[in-house]
Amino acid sequence: MPIAIVLNYKPFLADLFNFLQYFDFVNIFFLTAILFTYHCSVIQ
Repeated sequence: MPIAIVLNYKPFLADLFNFLQYFDFVNIFFLTAILFTYHCSVIQ
């Protein structure tokens, strides 16, 4: 993986980490499950 791509993802990961701090694990889990289900339904 090129270093430039990793550096480009660093701000995104930092924002994602800050975002996760405002929600408990259960809400994130259900949100991920809903998005994953929607993603699979779109592909099919």
